Amino acid sequence: VIGPEGLRRLKTYKTPIFAEDGTLIGTLGIARDVTREYEYQEQILELARTDELTGVANRRYFQEYVERQRGTQRLTVIGFDLGRFKQVNDTYGHEAGDSVLVRLTQAVRANLAARYPLLRWGGEEFFVFCPEMTLAEAAALAEILRRAARSVRVEEHVVTASFGVASNHGASDTADALCARVDAALYAAKQGGRDRVVCEAQDA
Repeated sequence: VIGPEGLRRLKTYKTPIFAEDGTLIGTLGIARDVTREYEYQEQILELARTDELTGVANRRYFQEYVERQRGTQRLTVIGFDLGRFKQVNDTYGHEAGDSVLVRLTQAVRANLAARYPLLRWGGEEFFVFCPEMTLAEAAALAEILRRAARSVRVEEHVVTASFGVASNHGASDTADALCARVDAALYAAKQGGRDRVVCEAQDA
């Protein structure tokens, strides 16, 4: 309902009222304002879907997003991870490593439209969702992101990233199957020398 304080959410309870002879004579209703409670629930859900360090979506968000996009004609995903990130942590410390991850997400987001969500899969691996984008278009975007990653430095160390790109195979494709194909393309990029973009073997 809309009141003096704006839109309010109410939870209502209703029960019938009967006369002594069993005739229905009315209804008793009680409404409880649950606006604040609803807002808290939304905040908790948002925190559960958000990576604490970088502020982008987290792994839990992946399954939810793919399920919401079920029925979409094409959903293309870009996966990438940082090259030799363990060396950054070992050489400069984990605080420097965390700083790299934060700056990397900032550099990537600066080159993404809002409709293309970025999430941290875990460690130094990330995904970008590109609904209705062909493999060729996503590969071109991945190349932009690859160059953006190289703008992040730790002293003399230049950050590099390898990229794998894959699309869903029909509206009924599962999140796990799509993730596996992205990982396969990403693995091929790393095996091919790192700091490059590889698409799955599929017509764009």
